[in-house]
Amino acid sequence: MGIDLSLFVSGLGSSRKDGRFLFGNHGALKLSGRTGVVLLRSRCNGSTRFLCMRTGGEDKRRVLIVGGGLAGLAVAHFWIQKGGFVNILDTHTAGNGGATKAAAGLLHPFTPKLKKCWRGDDGVRSALELISSVGAIHAVNSCGVLRLAKSEQVMQEYYAPALRDYPDELEVWNAKTIAERCPGVNNSRTESAVYMPHAVVVNVAHYTQALWQSCVNTGRASYQLIDQSSVIDQQQKQCDPEYEYESERTINQARIHQVATKWGADVIVVAAGAKTPWMTSALSEVPVRPCRGQNLHFVPAAAGTTGLKMAVLGEKYLVPMGSHLVCGASFEYPKTPGNFESENVLFAKEDLGIASDQLLETVQERVYSPMRSLKCSHASVGVRALPLRSHFGSVPLAGKSRKQIRLPGIEHTAVWYFTGLGSRGLLHHALVGRMLVDAIFSGDETVLPIEVRRLTKGDMKAVQVCAEPQ
Repeated sequence: MGIDLSLFVSGLGSSRKDGRFLFGNHGALKLSGRTGVVLLRSRCNGSTRFLCMRTGGEDKRRVLIVGGGLAGLAVAHFWIQKGGFVNILDTHTAGNGGATKAAAGLLHPFTPKLKKCWRGDDGVRSALELISSVGAIHAVNSCGVLRLAKSEQVMQEYYAPALRDYPDELEVWNAKTIAERCPGVNNSRTESAVYMPHAVVVNVAHYTQALWQSCVNTGRASYQLIDQSSVIDQQQKQCDPEYEYESERTINQARIHQVATKWGADVIVVAAGAKTPWMTSALSEVPVRPCRGQNLHFVPAAAGTTGLKMAVLGEKYLVPMGSHLVCGASFEYPKTPGNFESENVLFAKEDLGIASDQLLETVQERVYSPMRSLKCSHASVGVRALPLRSHFGSVPLAGKSRKQIRLPGIEHTAVWYFTGLGSRGLLHHALVGRMLVDAIFSGDETVLPIEVRRLTKGDMKAVQVCAEPQ
């Protein structure tokens, strides 16, 4: 653009009070007083882009990440790889809240009908690369996954074509093989099942701990816990149910602004799962809906093992996790979609009654008969952020808010979002997390695929949204 940045930096002493230089018709350069990052502001469209530059040759760009689950931690990792600093804000410790807390850890690229998920192969590869890079390969169990068909019609209509299309990734097991390899598995409704030998099970708790520790080890990461329960006026809440909704968003937004200003954040990334629209008015229109999922954890009633050596997917799933089995998951929707009070119920603590009603009979009768001899030790609960579906199926949401927020010392602070991972957080967190960081650093939202940048009806039409899920 014909701008000599060295002259700009060397001439800072004679700059105006607001630190701005104008260069003809091209725009303006500004040095942020909080971080020293050089910004280029275009006169043509008013956009602001980072130039990845700092006096002294060090880039200290700072991001405030709201949410410390799989999405937030992935963004933190890739941000640090770019040389930046991160501060995570959450009500739970890293990886211990939201849908991440209840993730069963299944990692494979297939939908229930054995079609490939959106960017499924890339997602698996990116996830395994990230797991390996942070030294968490010990959290991966290469046990494979057995997929049971609901009926012979499903087997012939969906599974048989998949076996032809992906002969190196899927195997057909007859009843004898199932009995030998997975004794106790109930496959009475069909003559065969499909085995996914390359599918793995990840201990998400161990993995997220390693992922966060790798961020801490760089000296570029900090984590800030907040107490959400103490900020709502309970007396006023009883008088006005809508108070909590407005109050929570107002308080969340005020807290985010306060932390971002004090810490000197250049960018805000909201990766708060189903609560993303509650964080700031800039993201109030993000189209996600909450769906609570509960898992039951089983251990042997006496000394011994649970007997299952691989994960089994039927109408529900069973996943071996160390000495216990994870059985899941329930699907609990708000009674009144879009109503804050109805949706907020989903974020309450686990409910063994609901989980047992949805899971136990189905698993015992149709998946794994020996479940009757196991003892339920506890339940885990998380709330999925379900995105609006497109003809690609369930695809995460990521991009830049149409709105910006004002913080002291800077005209506008961009707000980006990463949510809508649904039940496939493990599959897509690394892939989309890296894409999002690349988009922010380049200052170009179109680095992200159009499929993930869908906030409005126009966005949805662009990716040919289908009303019915695949």
